[in-house]
Amino acid sequence: MSDPFVGHVTYIRVYSGVLKAGSYVFNSGKRTRERISRMLQMHANKREEIEEVCAGDICAVVGLKSVNTGDTLCDEQKQIILENYRFPGAGYFGRDRA
Repeated sequence: MSDPFVGHVTYIRVYSGVLKAGSYVFNSGKRTRERISRMLQMHANKREEIEEVCAGDICAVVGLKSVNTGDTLCDEQKQIILENYRFPGAGYFGRDRA
């Protein structure tokens, strides 16, 4: 998503552990590392900079370069891959699924 005040943001949900600003995560599907530079808690019309998020939290991360919907970010020492999401193409809804 593009935010006019901070640029490109990616929404993430933490499933376990704690994620801190300034740390690195591993994209297990693409085999790349990403730095978590800034994290934001988004409110209706304002952003609050935060230093960490815990399991169950959702936040916006600024500046991730190669992350797409469905990617799994994890600790490089404890790599996991969650099931990827599959989104239907245009015109999918309303068709017979025989």
